[in-house]
Amino acid sequence: MNIELEITLRCNIACPGCSRHCSYLDYSDSDMTLEQIDKFVAEVKNHGDVDLISVMGGEPTIHPDFEIIMLKIYSELFQKGVIKRLQIVTNGVIPVSEVIKQLPLSVITVLWERDKLQNFRCQLVAPIDTGQEMKDWRDCEVLRCCGTAVNTYGVSPCGAGGAIARLFGLKKYIVFHLPKSASDFGDLWDMCKYCQVLAKPYMFYKDYGYIQSRSFKEAFNGAEERIRKLHRY
Repeated sequence: MNIELEITLRCNIACPGCSRHCSYLDYSDSDMTLEQIDKFVAEVKNHGDVDLISVMGGEPTIHPDFEIIMLKIYSELFQKGVIKRLQIVTNGVIPVSEVIKQLPLSVITVLWERDKLQNFRCQLVAPIDTGQEMKDWRDCEVLRCCGTAVNTYGVSPCGAGGAIARLFGLKKYIVFHLPKSASDFGDLWDMCKYCQVLAKPYMFYKDYGYIQSRSFKEAFNGAEERIRKLHRY
């Protein structure tokens, strides 16, 4: 299993196509605590079948304990052979410290540029609203490659799916322990029907610009209040 560890959902840039909705919602209280990180490390050790952990966000480098978290995961999970690969996904605005860069891990810089948005899907357009032909969620490359997401709110089948679950109040897709695989969540249709990844890839910013389909417009109403009431990992 691969894991996306979203140590915060705060971000220091505002990408209009953010699949975590960081640009649209107040995630000021979304930093994972060191206690939550300790719980996560223990669960990964007990899981026994984790290949890759991607430390990300939001923007992970703005977490006040970013370096402490990275060193803990490196020493407890990577160095001891519990996981095979460790990487950081950052927008590159805040440089990763030399202490972290010297570790044998990957640093992936993904910086959205507004003049290149035509290459990206419209993240806030639900296929269920547009009549797009949907692929089977079991064929989703995000579930297969990116993996399960863990953040302060709990564990979800994937990062984009977790954001949808929070936004639409789909609590059945937010649990508080690591599953063996995404299939442990059962049928993901209620979540995936809002996700552009499963839609036919023809709705791009170059054609539609920044839009929200009906389902997203309705879901954003009162979303922050619902999110504040969520349990924590």
